[in-house]
Amino acid sequence: MAAQLAGARLSMPTQGVDAAQPLNIDDDDLYADMTELPAGRQGATDMIFIRTRTTMGMFHAKWNPYAGEWIRLWEVGDFKQIEAIEAGMTEVETSLETTILRYCDVINPVHCLVMAMARAALCLGRLRIRAPREKVQGVSVEHQRDLISLAMKMVDYVIATRANPGIRKFDWHLHSYFQWEPIIWVLNELRRSSPGIVDYQTTWDKIGAMYTGWPEYIVSKRALHVAVARLTLKAWHAHPAPDCATDPAFITALKGAVGKREASRSVNNDPTPQSNLWAPETADIALQQDLDGAGVGNDPMMAMGNGSADAIDWMFWDQLIRDPDAFPVS
Repeated sequence: MAAQLAGARLSMPTQGVDAAQPLNIDDDDLYADMTELPAGRQGATDMIFIRTRTTMGMFHAKWNPYAGEWIRLWEVGDFKQIEAIEAGMTEVETSLETTILRYCDVINPVHCLVMAMARAALCLGRLRIRAPREKVQGVSVEHQRDLISLAMKMVDYVIATRANPGIRKFDWHLHSYFQWEPIIWVLNELRRSSPGIVDYQTTWDKIGAMYTGWPEYIVSKRALHVAVARLTLKAWHAHPAPDCATDPAFITALKGAVGKREASRSVNNDPTPQSNLWAPETADIALQQDLDGAGVGNDPMMAMGNGSADAIDWMFWDQLIRDPDAFPVS
């Protein structure tokens, strides 16, 4: 993780990994004087979280040679390979739903976290694979709406996890793997008044719910959070919610927080952000999530915590933090 935040490559390769899935057992199935491995169980066990991640990790290991090549596949017209990757994601989804998620109990906080993590990661994977098509071929309004739908599903998962009091104990995980990509994607679509957004009011309501659930991101001084706050205000200025005669509370709070930071920078005669954007005091674990300049990521499994540093578009993050206008609007 330290290497990723510094922009360096990971020293541990992902190719050639042939480890088997961990057994689906409970902690009680293991004891000091056992002489053989216990038989795997069917259903939800103490291993539900790690088995979910390893299931997704196996997909990543299989398709890792194509990580960072999604846009190239569209450029060369390798639709067969794109279809194969999409089919592989459908297989992973089916496996997760039938062997793990169907056994989740909504009153168990870990199970709720697992459901959100798995389904959000699959949405993100599909978004990252399909989005580069817009750059290469141009897309129809229907395709744009499909991408927006995937992004908004992830926003829904972000809102739902924070709203669930049982999951609050896992805030460390939620912060580490906060899904900035769909948030930024949607904000950019709002800013450019994308025809893919069917209901601007509902979209803004969900962005507001995100900030309501995560108020610390309004006042945070981390470089990424400040950049997203500015992008939010630019999107609001370009296309505000149609049913709002005045600014909603979260927009007012963002304006106040951004205004204070700008005033402080002016007083300190500091016209630009700090030169080292990746210093410990400004770096965020969420920077593991990659996104390219048009809102397109490289590695569809980064959100699952099994990504490669090669998939991180450091130049994009640097541009976003220095200037939210780094996003294209057309």
